[in-house]
Amino acid sequence: MAARPDLTILPGGAVAPLRFRRLGRLGDLDLDLAAADRPRVVTAVLSACAVPAQEVGTIWALTLAARIGGLLAVWSSGTGAEALDLRLRCPMAGCGADLEAGLPVEALMALARDAEAVAVLDEGADGGALRRPTGTDQRRWREVPADDPEGVILASLVLRGPVPADAGAREALADRLAAFDPLSCFAVTVHCPDCGTESTHPVDLEAELLARLARMQDRLFAEVDVLARRYGWSDEAILSMPPRRRARYLQMDAAGEGLSLIHISEPTRRTPNSY
Repeated sequence: MAARPDLTILPGGAVAPLRFRRLGRLGDLDLDLAAADRPRVVTAVLSACAVPAQEVGTIWALTLAARIGGLLAVWSSGTGAEALDLRLRCPMAGCGADLEAGLPVEALMALARDAEAVAVLDEGADGGALRRPTGTDQRRWREVPADDPEGVILASLVLRGPVPADAGAREALADRLAAFDPLSCFAVTVHCPDCGTESTHPVDLEAELLARLARMQDRLFAEVDVLARRYGWSDEAILSMPPRRRARYLQMDAAGEGLSLIHISEPTRRTPNSY
């Protein structure tokens, strides 16, 4: 049996790693996973699920890659999945075949840990230095003026060296940053078995994982609804059950059992005259 992926992340400067539990507690039902302010949604999820509990500022200060790793850990903890399966489509005209890509959770988590371990790309005195973006940066970027958002974003990440003004140099700088910080600028290359085309697909891992967690939250609501209607239990009582026990009650409900078992009659007592 393969070892479970390591779902821990050691924040920069910390001495103990962070773990992230699955969704399943009462407060998790209040997470607004569809809110427009995505950086705040990510922070809310990671703050709720971090073990041990963390100051919200610590969650904001994580690199974007580590925050994506945290979302991945919450999802993988809840599903037990060892790969993030993606459904893609061949972009070749006349093909459009369905494609699949499986991203190993362990490899993605390793990239998230690396982001916290090495936060700066220092290319020497002549090459300049770049740092990885954080959740705090992402929050600030939402307020960047619309006239030159790319310039402001790049300037915030350049620690040494000039911020290029021309488009070609900016693109080269963005490419260096993407290579240094692949989780926040993720893409997957897939070979189409039908037409033979090899294509590269950008993947917004943050959005993908939030969508999966939203579906997981929907299932929690459905489970609570079924058991509350069936047995009259409170949200808190239902979600405080171990998931395996809750699943058993749901199986009983699906099979039409449950309350009906209570009404099974006692065995008929025989009297001496009935022999």
